Amino acid sequence: MKIQLIGFDYGIKINKKLSIFKEVIISSLADLILFPGHSIRNEADIDRLCPYINNTNPVVIFELENASPSGCMHTNNELYIYRNGVFNDMYSSQLFATSDDIKGNEVLMGKLFDELPRRTLNILGKRITILQCGETSLLECRKANNNVAEFRFMDNETLNDRYLEMLDSTDIFLNPIHVAQGGRQWLYDPKRVCLSRDGRHYLSTSSLDERSQGKLTSKRIQYIYSNGEQLFIAPEIDNDLGYVSRIVCID
Repeated sequence: MKIQLIGFDYGIKINKKLSIFKEVIISSLADLILFPGHSIRNEADIDRLCPYINNTNPVVIFELENASPSGCMHTNNELYIYRNGVFNDMYSSQLFATSDDIKGNEVLMGKLFDELPRRTLNILGKRITILQCGETSLLECRKANNNVAEFRFMDNETLNDRYLEMLDSTDIFLNPIHVAQGGRQWLYDPKRVCLSRDGRHYLSTSSLDERSQGKLTSKRIQYIYSNGEQLFIAPEIDNDLGYVSRIVCID
């Protein structure tokens, strides 16, 4: 299975983003393509793309910055999928972004588990679960435990069972991120290790922040972990359009 990760430079205007989106999908030989958070603004941008995308082979996961799934429902960070040549709303959006959002909030944690049926895919026999950006904060790193990442609600038997069920039913975690994570890698790295242990895989992609503009070789823009170990894959960089691509092959 080939998975293509796409990361954006900082400050790319929407017309250029749409050009990247079209170019990548039309030319891709991957089975699955993951774009970073806020790939596209809204449904109107999808309407602009539809006439130009004719490659029906890849499954594409991306996020709308703002969406209106129904006449009375408006969401931010809405997940979308392109599959078999059709764009569809996944009717799921990011629920929390930081540890402060989720700390002590068992109801919100349960809500994320409720969302998982809409966040899971089966592609070429691989079971895929999507966690959006800071939703990896469902894990915490305690200094008392040598910063090993653990489920935040492990003392809640019901939630812990649902967490273990998520792990058991996932081969690949996809983590689209809005902006490349900063210097506190001691907080982030154990979470990637945890999610990718026991034969699983973790893949993330993001956009650069203002301080890193133009540095598409930055290792912070994309992370790939397999069975608890980080993998380093050489990128393909398009400096003119402002994006980076990596191909991950998973048996």
